[in-house]
Amino acid sequence: MLLFDIETLARPEAVSQLPTPEAPSTYKDPAKIADYIERKRADQFAAAALDPDTARVACIAWRDAEKPKDEIEVHIAGDDEERPHIPNGVHVTVYPDDDGNHEGEILIRFWNALTEHQGCSTGYNILGFDFPFLLRRSMALGVRPTVLPHLARYQNAPTRDLYSLLYNWQPGKGLKTVCELYGIENPLARFDGGDYANMSLQGQIEYAANDVRLTRELYLRMDGIY
Repeated sequence: MLLFDIETLARPEAVSQLPTPEAPSTYKDPAKIADYIERKRADQFAAAALDPDTARVACIAWRDAEKPKDEIEVHIAGDDEERPHIPNGVHVTVYPDDDGNHEGEILIRFWNALTEHQGCSTGYNILGFDFPFLLRRSMALGVRPTVLPHLARYQNAPTRDLYSLLYNWQPGKGLKTVCELYGIENPLARFDGGDYANMSLQGQIEYAANDVRLTRELYLRMDGIY
């Protein structure tokens, strides 16, 4: 079973096509109007990173959910001249962020990995976010998945969404909060997905690998109960 997590970033060219925010009609001061528009633009950009119409896949990290010592694979777009330190137990493939093809290449590698696991997968909120995002970006880039994920609700195979199972397909809490509640150690607890864009390549690799580690710890905690 392939356990995975994705990281996404806004595409500036797509965000620039969004409607320009307008200040309330009660605003008269030009400085306050400009400040309001700037803040709303920043909110647009932050939200755009989670929308497949305005964002891209920047990183996918995965490992086998069952093998005790399986290496975490991190496939990430970035500057391959940075020479980041690779954490133990992690294998990193960096796709140059300026070649225009990195996202499609990452998607192809992911679909191939899912095929190697016979389409069996697990993760946190992968039915609500990860898989829909991956499919939309694959469609946009003309990448043909080698296996299609099962997206039906109320299932635990071949797609096992820990978030859906834990909260019985109702709204629930984020991965980091759940790990804190259940005593799963998180060395990067001060960061969340909103910080990813401002991290160095080194930080992004560590963050992506840590999310996979946290997800597997939760998977093991839930195993036999859900």
